[in-house]
Amino acid sequence: MKGLERSRVAGCTYEGILYQRLRNLNIPFKAEDDLRREGSCRTPDVLLTVPILVDGAIVHWIDSK
Repeated sequence: MKGLERSRVAGCTYEGILYQRLRNLNIPFKAEDDLRREGSCRTPDVLLTVPILVDGAIVHWIDSK
């Protein structure tokens, strides 16, 4: 497997882990594919439907890369 392909596979794997963890925590979100279907020009890996507080900071979106 070449470097770029390996990076793409790793990115997809970690996005899947991120999605599953958010689901397990019952945190509502829209995935990157959802945002693209809606026509969004900005597509983080996850857009949180309801922002969360992490270490005193409000988090609206997550980019796993």
